[in-house]
Amino acid sequence: MRNLQVKQLTADRLQQAFPLLQSRDPGLSLDRWLAYARSLVDAPCCSEGPQESGVMAIENEQGYITALFTYRCFEDLRHGRLLTAENFVALDLLDPETCAHALSEALEHLAVHLSCDAVHSLISENEARGAGAGVMASVLKARGHLDRGRLLCKEVRRAGGAKGSAAQGGGAPS
Repeated sequence: MRNLQVKQLTADRLQQAFPLLQSRDPGLSLDRWLAYARSLVDAPCCSEGPQESGVMAIENEQGYITALFTYRCFEDLRHGRLLTAENFVALDLLDPETCAHALSEALEHLAVHLSCDAVHSLISENEARGAGAGVMASVLKARGHLDRGRLLCKEVRRAGGAKGSAAQGGGAPS
């Protein structure tokens, strides 16, 4: 039996998580990851317990981060209080399915503690094609998550020609 630990990452550990994300998205820069993740981790906290946004990670027995997701909580027109999770990575060479199950359990536990009415899990094309392809989606579906639509994306250029932050994975759809 594996002894995996669920941890909410703090700003000082975000850099350790970068190799997992880069394994899924080789074009991702460290600066982009740190800016995005810090915006989640450093968000003001309204109450005791889990933050309204952040990075949840799974550590293996040696203390290495082997899986993670990012999340934020907000009000949704249809569902009420909504937890949106994305940027799933479960990269354990020996047993990615166990890590995916641990992430799924952490996601549901977090939703309950944040008093959410629903959870949206965004599985990107890179996650569906990368190492352990489809494992996270399969685990979530087995735990009762339903396929409720599709996320369409069009990258746009800001004035001046730079890509917008949402085009680089920085924004959850509303």
